[in-house]
Amino acid sequence: ARQYAYKLCKYLNYLRDCWHIGYADATAKHLAGFLRFLQFGNVIPFVGAVEGKRSGFTVRGYYTVVASFYTFLRSQGKDIKMEVAEERSGENPHSFLYGQGIVTTSPRYVAETSFVSGKPPVDYEKWYTDEQVDAILSNFRTYRDKAVFSLSLDGLRIDEILSAQIDLYRADEGT
Repeated sequence: ARQYAYKLCKYLNYLRDCWHIGYADATAKHLAGFLRFLQFGNVIPFVGAVEGKRSGFTVRGYYTVVASFYTFLRSQGKDIKMEVAEERSGENPHSFLYGQGIVTTSPRYVAETSFVSGKPPVDYEKWYTDEQVDAILSNFRTYRDKAVFSLSLDGLRIDEILSAQIDLYRADEGT
């Protein structure tokens, strides 16, 4: 949530400092300018602060936050000029946190972020095969390590696993 707020605040400050407008008057041109600003640094002469260049992956994260914000405003019936990618079907139309309503493969997204360069995000393998699980488990030395890894396979986060207590386990409920 803090990073979401930081990114949105940076965009709103950019609109105020560079264009002297509020979020309701911003258009796709302003959003594209903001993304270029993030990607290439300070290309606007009258802005005093020098920005470091950001990776393409980071810039896309900013786009998602800003587009989600405008999607939320539109769902609330606000009068805004910005048009961003359409909402996913089945998603909560009132949710704007973490880009839950943005289709990142839409033609508008591709057009608005086509200048963004950088390495594509790494697509990590999300699931282990049974053979991989067996190989990993056979190399652990303690039951604790085996338990931690096994619980992570069931979707628990590492902090949830490490903070679990035996008296909270309910065998009859499977929780």
